[in-house]
Amino acid sequence: FGMHRSYNILEHAKFINDLYEIKNIFLFFKSFTSKKFDQTVVKMTSSLNEYFHSDGSIPLFNGSNNIYTENIKNSLNKDVYLKSRNYPSNLNGIAYYKDKGRTLFFDVVQPNKDVISSNLNSGTLSFEFSGDGEKIISNCGASESFGKNPEYLRYSAAHSTIILQNTNISEINEKKSYIKFPQSVSFNSNSTEDEVIFESSHNGYLKKFKTIVKRKISINKNKNVINGEDT
Repeated sequence: FGMHRSYNILEHAKFINDLYEIKNIFLFFKSFTSKKFDQTVVKMTSSLNEYFHSDGSIPLFNGSNNIYTENIKNSLNKDVYLKSRNYPSNLNGIAYYKDKGRTLFFDVVQPNKDVISSNLNSGTLSFEFSGDGEKIISNCGASESFGKNPEYLRYSAAHSTIILQNTNISEINEKKSYIKFPQSVSFNSNSTEDEVIFESSHNGYLKKFKTIVKRKISINKNKNVINGEDT
């Protein structure tokens, strides 16, 4: 789909910049570059183009921050033409909805042991929302400092998600992050003439609390109304 495996928009932008640098090296030495390389750049830049709030900021998932937002926007200007991308209804990741005045991002990432890193946060089913040029609902994000970001910024409590007994949904200790994370994150979206519906669930609390968490977000296309249901 063209999203960096960290699901961190800042890391995504850095990776695109690295791809441009590699491509320039190939061009300098007049070496052959495959179509797949160029297709990856186009996919990643067009995906990145979708991940901005109505106030121009990026969503704060998995350790992102807005310190380098202008740099990220500048990286988009390197391509003359960017295709717009629709988020598929059957994929895990960071789903999004956009219209003229509103933007919503929904964390339906399926963690797995191969992509868990120091950036992956315990924020499954968290969401961000902006409207009329203002950020309204946000995750905590990450501080910009030397070394690793403080672990508490990765807690479930630092995200707009459902928390049971102040327990993290995923293990955030980097050395033990493989021992606890949702084994199943389901997602589906449905669009009608009047509304868009996002539905997702995770089993991160199944072992300890015998509980499946579900979240449903309904966005009215014709009125400035959003309804949410957590079960």
